[in-house]
Amino acid sequence: MENLTPAELSLLRELWKRESASIRDLSEAIYASSTDSKTAAVSKLLQRMTAKGFVVCRRDDRPHLYVAAMSEQEYVQRQLQGLADQHCDGKLAPLATTLVQTKGFNQRQRRQLRDLIHRLWPDEADEGKGGDNDD
Repeated sequence: MENLTPAELSLLRELWKRESASIRDLSEAIYASSTDSKTAAVSKLLQRMTAKGFVVCRRDDRPHLYVAAMSEQEYVQRQLQGLADQHCDGKLAPLATTLVQTKGFNQRQRRQLRDLIHRLWPDEADEGKGGDNDD
């Protein structure tokens, strides 16, 4: 799947906030107006995003409504997997480790991360504090 330009990503973010939106709705949200040139720009961006697989157009509706083809979480997962594929031989652990070490987490964020790991893998959360070698 191709990457999004910053303008396309801002439209996708707007679609994530809504169930669906018309070109005019998106133009007003992004540009604070819906002039012909602004709606034409949004229309062109949506055409490209549809071709890239990020947006779906519901043509049965009038006006046509656009919806995000994936959730924000799915988008982030794809982007992170792409980074892992490109820089870490497809492995997510080195990417996650680097992110945590580089950005540094405050106490609340570390607690949230521990809670998330415990929720996702409750039987593994307290095992072998020496670490495991699974990739």
